[in-house]
Amino acid sequence: MPQKKRTFRTVVFESDFDLSPEDAWKTYSYRWQIEIVMRYYKNALGFDVTRVHDDYSVIGSEFIDFLSTVITFRLLNLFDEKGLLEDMSYKKIMHILQRGKE
Repeated sequence: MPQKKRTFRTVVFESDFDLSPEDAWKTYSYRWQIEIVMRYYKNALGFDVTRVHDDYSVIGSEFIDFLSTVITFRLLNLFDEKGLLEDMSYKKIMHILQRGKE
Protein backbone atom coordinates (compact mmCIF):
# COMPACT_ATOMS: atom_id res chain seq x y z
CA MET A 1 0.00 0.00 0.00
CA PRO A 2 1.55 3.33 -1.02
CA GLN A 3 2.18 5.86 1.69
CA LYS A 4 0.20 9.09 1.55
CA LYS A 5 2.17 12.12 0.55
CA ARG A 6 1.88 15.04 3.01
CA THR A 7 0.72 18.19 1.33
CA PHE A 8 0.37 21.75 2.47
CA ARG A 9 -3.19 23.00 2.34
CA THR A 10 -4.60 26.49 2.37
CA VAL A 11 -7.92 27.66 3.73
CA VAL A 12 -9.42 30.49 1.70
CA PHE A 13 -11.88 32.68 3.55
CA GLU A 14 -13.82 35.41 1.74
CA SER A 15 -15.99 37.86 3.61
CA ASP A 16 -17.24 41.44 3.58
CA PHE A 17 -16.08 41.77 7.20
CA ASP A 18 -12.83 43.52 7.92
CA LEU A 19 -11.16 40.73 9.93
CA SER A 20 -7.57 39.72 10.29
CA PRO A 21 -6.83 36.09 9.31
CA GLU A 22 -6.17 35.30 13.00
CA ASP A 23 -9.57 36.69 14.07
CA ALA A 24 -11.33 34.84 11.24
CA TRP A 25 -9.69 31.55 12.28
CA LYS A 26 -10.48 32.16 15.95
CA THR A 27 -14.12 32.83 15.09
CA TYR A 28 -14.28 29.70 12.93
CA SER A 29 -12.76 27.63 15.73
CA TYR A 30 -15.80 28.46 17.91
CA ARG A 31 -17.92 26.49 15.46
CA TRP A 32 -17.99 23.39 17.67
CA GLN A 33 -19.23 25.41 20.64
CA ILE A 34 -21.99 26.80 18.43
CA GLU A 35 -22.89 23.24 17.37
CA ILE A 36 -23.17 22.19 21.03
CA VAL A 37 -25.40 25.16 21.85
CA MET A 38 -27.66 24.46 18.88
CA ARG A 39 -27.89 20.76 19.77
CA TYR A 40 -28.85 21.73 23.32
CA TYR A 41 -31.32 24.29 21.99
CA LYS A 42 -32.96 21.74 19.70
CA ASN A 43 -32.91 18.60 21.85
CA ALA A 44 -32.87 19.59 25.52
CA LEU A 45 -35.52 22.24 25.16
CA GLY A 46 -37.79 19.76 23.35
CA PHE A 47 -38.83 21.61 20.23
CA ASP A 48 -40.41 18.47 18.79
CA VAL A 49 -43.67 19.33 20.55
CA THR A 50 -45.32 22.69 20.08
CA ARG A 51 -46.91 24.00 23.25
CA VAL A 52 -48.83 26.75 21.48
CA HIS A 53 -51.08 26.89 18.43
CA ASP A 54 -50.58 30.29 16.83
CA ASP A 55 -47.55 30.77 14.50
CA TYR A 56 -46.53 33.97 16.26
CA SER A 57 -46.75 32.24 19.63
CA VAL A 58 -44.47 29.45 18.39
CA ILE A 59 -41.95 31.98 17.08
CA GLY A 60 -42.12 33.97 20.33
CA SER A 61 -41.77 30.85 22.46
CA GLU A 62 -38.74 29.62 20.50
CA PHE A 63 -37.17 33.08 20.61
CA ILE A 64 -37.51 33.24 24.40
CA ASP A 65 -36.06 29.72 24.71
CA PHE A 66 -33.17 30.68 22.43
CA LEU A 67 -32.42 33.82 24.48
CA SER A 68 -32.50 31.72 27.66
CA THR A 69 -30.00 29.31 26.12
CA VAL A 70 -27.66 32.12 25.05
CA ILE A 71 -27.82 33.74 28.50
CA THR A 72 -27.17 30.39 30.21
CA PHE A 73 -24.06 29.70 28.13
CA ARG A 74 -22.78 33.25 28.65
CA LEU A 75 -23.20 32.80 32.40
CA LEU A 76 -21.41 29.44 32.28
CA ASN A 77 -18.51 31.00 30.36
CA LEU A 78 -18.31 33.92 32.82
CA PHE A 79 -18.45 31.62 35.85
CA ASP A 80 -15.74 29.44 34.32
CA GLU A 81 -13.60 32.48 33.47
CA LYS A 82 -13.85 33.72 37.08
CA GLY A 83 -13.04 30.24 38.45
CA LEU A 84 -16.37 29.88 40.24
CA LEU A 85 -17.12 26.47 38.73
CA GLU A 86 -14.04 24.99 40.41
CA ASP A 87 -15.70 25.24 43.84
CA MET A 88 -19.44 25.31 43.10
CA SER A 89 -21.87 23.86 40.60
CA TYR A 90 -23.86 26.04 38.21
CA LYS A 91 -27.01 25.21 40.20
CA LYS A 92 -25.39 26.33 43.48
CA ILE A 93 -24.22 29.63 41.96
CA MET A 94 -27.69 30.32 40.56
CA HIS A 95 -29.22 29.53 43.97
CA ILE A 96 -26.91 32.09 45.62
CA LEU A 97 -27.80 34.69 42.97
CA GLN A 98 -31.51 33.98 43.45
CA ARG A 99 -31.17 34.61 47.20
CA GLY A 100 -29.61 38.00 46.43
CA LYS A 101 -32.68 38.93 44.41
CA GLU A 102 -35.07 38.40 47.34
